[in-house]
Amino acid sequence: MRELSVNEIFGGSVERKRDVKKFYSEIFELQNFSDIKERDKTKDELLMIDLVNKETNKLLDRFGIEHFDISAKNIHVLEKEAAIQYYKKMGLPEGTYGSFDPARQAIFLKEEGDMLFFMKNLAHEMSHIKSYQSAQIFSRGAEKPLITDRRFGLSIQLRNKENRRAPSGKYAFSDLDEAVIDVLANRLVRDILESADLPEKLNYLRKRYKEDADKLFERSYFAYKLRFWDMVTRIYEKHKDEFSSPNEVFEVFAEAIFKKKKFLEVGKLIESTFGKHGFRIIGESGMPESEIKKSTEE
Repeated sequence: MRELSVNEIFGGSVERKRDVKKFYSEIFELQNFSDIKERDKTKDELLMIDLVNKETNKLLDRFGIEHFDISAKNIHVLEKEAAIQYYKKMGLPEGTYGSFDPARQAIFLKEEGDMLFFMKNLAHEMSHIKSYQSAQIFSRGAEKPLITDRRFGLSIQLRNKENRRAPSGKYAFSDLDEAVIDVLANRLVRDILESADLPEKLNYLRKRYKEDADKLFERSYFAYKLRFWDMVTRIYEKHKDEFSSPNEVFEVFAEAIFKKKKFLEVGKLIESTFGKHGFRIIGESGMPESEIKKSTEE
């Protein structure tokens, strides 16, 4: 079973990589952050964390990947003001509800007082933490080496062209990564709520889901998902001899979230559909504008 979120470490000596892995392992286990003001989790939240952990492991099963258990200690629920301050400190946009921090090996969720919304945000961030991840060691001579994320899911940190000993802080495919993760999260929520294993005390969420699913879920990353499904449809139309439906195309993207080499297949599909350099252009500039959005504006 996988024991921490980082799959691979690049750069540095064998000894340095071993030290970095140990560093990540200790952070993953200890989860002791003095600068974070979190509140105790409720019994329902603890129950939900267990459910989402099991359901995301089923997702890993589907792609032939070993389980990766995320326990309650790696989930930190912050009261609204504390969350706002934390997200601001991390440079995240206003209105952020949840985040996965690779450096802390932890998920941070803003208290919303809505268990269904908590469930959706948890499923989204837990899909992030269980995705394929790699870290990069930047050697800086006599200075202490710098460790940063290199790839998580489909998001890849671009090289710093001006200084190879420092990260760029700029990412390719981040919009694509968030779109695929959010689709997966919505499906995870649906599967949990339709399961016969749902604890009786959480049955009330089934009714809430039927009434409010569109309002609660589809609004998140809406523009990204609109562009993503448009892109998937165009890939399907170009490759009907290979795929029986757009959902089969989606499965390629979903598997690439968790598998390193599957990303090559994504690249080939994009290049063959959007032309030479299409993969690089989408990585650097984002997914093409949705044809649906274009038609509504004309």
